[in-house]
Amino acid sequence: MSARAVTMRVGGRTLVDAVDVDLPPGTVVSVVGPNGAGKSSLLRLMSGEAPCHEGEVVLDGRPLGLWPLCDHARRRAVLPQHSSLAFDLSVEAVVEMGRMPHAGVSSARIDAQVVEAALERCGAGALRGRAYPTLSGGERQRVHLARVLAQVWEAPAEGGRYLLLDEPLSAQDLARQHEIMRLVVDLAREGVGVLVVGHDLNIAARYSDTLVVMARGRVVRAGPPTDVLTPAVVRDAFGIDTLVTTDPVGGTPLVVVTGAPSLNASAS
Repeated sequence: MSARAVTMRVGGRTLVDAVDVDLPPGTVVSVVGPNGAGKSSLLRLMSGEAPCHEGEVVLDGRPLGLWPLCDHARRRAVLPQHSSLAFDLSVEAVVEMGRMPHAGVSSARIDAQVVEAALERCGAGALRGRAYPTLSGGERQRVHLARVLAQVWEAPAEGGRYLLLDEPLSAQDLARQHEIMRLVVDLAREGVGVLVVGHDLNIAARYSDTLVVMARGRVVRAGPPTDVLTPAVVRDAFGIDTLVTTDPVGGTPLVVVTGAPSLNASAS
């Protein structure tokens, strides 16, 4: 899956400006940057939720707009930054929504098995009997992660599977953050291409194959975390001074803040 020089404009403002991103099957690509950098807007373009004003998104060699909707949905699932439900549904019913694109090509028995397995993989198995509105923010986030995983559970005969996750760690505690990112890595090793939008540079560095740093709607630097995370890049994107050293556990870059701008300063 690739974004090729994609541009998005809203109300005369350019939110994404000629951005290129490659998401090969079997890799974790993290997109990081300050608030307003264009990260979520890029995800909307790559998911097909918003149209490209320039450039195009290509899925398995075919422009996104040429894919039949159900075929597209069985290959690509999106976890938005905010998921709301107005109905008093059970947790199982929420995850079952992910199986809707499989209507007519899957059975009720298989769908039930997939829902159960997706809940377990996302650490939400104990929630299966709960009503969705009674869940905490972190629990709801894990249920929706199970929903999108259920959507792309089966590998297609040709091409890849892709998950686009917008801040999947925002409501999670420290332990759950690392559990989810280990799941993301496991899914990538099973052939899934995973795009993760986030803010934590150290988590992104530890678990990603490719790191994309955005600011002001553009890509500041992209590549392996060891090549991308430098004090100069972090300064350019976030407007903050850092020391970049080596994580003694994983050997990945470790960003330590050495100076912070005032609340009146802006990185963008």
